Amino acid sequence: MQSWILKPCSDINRMLKVRNDLESFEPSLYPLHISIIHRYATSDDLIFPEPTTLAFFGGFEQECLEQLDDALFVAQDIDTGLLTIHIYAKDHNKTITDTIAYLKRQPKYHVEFKVTPDEQWKIIAKLGEN
Repeated sequence: MQSWILKPCSDINRMLKVRNDLESFEPSLYPLHISIIHRYATSDDLIFPEPTTLAFFGGFEQECLEQLDDALFVAQDIDTGLLTIHIYAKDHNKTITDTIAYLKRQPKYHVEFKVTPDEQWKIIAKLGEN
């Protein structure tokens, strides 16, 4: 089971959770960065997701993302209306297909996928700097 840390953020409306064991993986084996982006409705003055949204994506993490073959779930970024999940994968088509199977359970949570080549994991390194 992987360990996670919360990264300090300058914005009170942001929460960034990152795996703290990334140095134990070879980035070139997982050369594709996949972002799963959900634009959420807010429930309070802090512009944070509704509890039902957090519950669904918490289950998504445990039941799907942490079980992916040939892919690593590396971070979750909740920031002012966006919930972004970061994954590094060997095969983006397989990873996206595997995640869609879970996401079909609750079609009201619309997501977008973005795939970017990133053999040196610069995206996650930059994310952790913020």
